[in-house]
Amino acid sequence: MEVQRINPLELSFNPIYSSYKSVDWDYSNFLNNLSVYGQQKPIIVDEDLCVLDGNKRLQALIDLNIQAVEIIIIEELNFKVDICNLKPSEKIIILELFEEKYSLSQYSSKNASIAVKAIRTILFGGVKHLREYYELKKMLIELHKLNTLLFNQIINQLDSFEISIPEAIYEIKKIINKNSSFDFRVFSLKQLDILRAA
Repeated sequence: MEVQRINPLELSFNPIYSSYKSVDWDYSNFLNNLSVYGQQKPIIVDEDLCVLDGNKRLQALIDLNIQAVEIIIIEELNFKVDICNLKPSEKIIILELFEEKYSLSQYSSKNASIAVKAIRTILFGGVKHLREYYELKKMLIELHKLNTLLFNQIINQLDSFEISIPEAIYEIKKIINKNSSFDFRVFSLKQLDILRAA
């Protein structure tokens, strides 16, 4: 895979890409950085010159009227993903990729195209399961802060399909509630007075 230079107008955007508006502050900053530092990373394309990674970069380079861009062509892109057998931890990673790449969170999806939203929903088995994965992800972050050993144990149980997503959420909530509950017996009277004053 070697880096090649090509006219950006010869490339085609990925159909699931949603374009940025020129009034978008983040996009304006991105344009500014690109105009100052130049293209730092090549655009990844398939054999048909359809962008696999770098749609935003391509749009910015076109907007800046750059005549030649660096690309890497990935040939024979043949891989299959068995959606039904993805482990829950792999689905959480995919969820994070959707959030990072398309700014597609549980509550905000303004920058994502309808196609991206549909793919995300299909991948997770519908809206209900998607909500469960968002809740699980949030709970796992909290659990990881509290106890990495229990975090790893829950992940292993999920990935081996010993427990379901709702069961994992329930178990994590129990652990978090247990760790956040306040045991007044361990405090002296002086410490309790300090807490009451605060």
